[in-house]
Amino acid sequence: MGREPHSAGAASQSSASSELQRQEPRSAEARKKSGHGKTMKRPAAKKAARRPMGTVAEREARRRAVLAIVPRELREQFRDGCATCRGRAYCTVSCWAKRGFIA
Repeated sequence: MGREPHSAGAASQSSASSELQRQEPRSAEARKKSGHGKTMKRPAAKKAARRPMGTVAEREARRRAVLAIVPRELREQFRDGCATCRGRAYCTVSCWAKRGFIA
């Protein structure tokens, strides 16, 4: 019928694929034109501005001010800290804020 045997066609295809593999890698410019190899799909998110923490003395003054607001019985209940602050004596400012003593 004029057709080649199946195995002969497969041999010609395998030689063609090996030719493609032997080609030199494409340059970066050629990749850009084809659209392959793009890494960014959207712009990166902007980092949030960090608030300065203040000096140790300023943080300790804030902590003392918060502890002055808290009733003595409640302060003594958390004398050894809580699970959130992992044993910080009388808890941290963020713990007292979580409990509603700081707005």
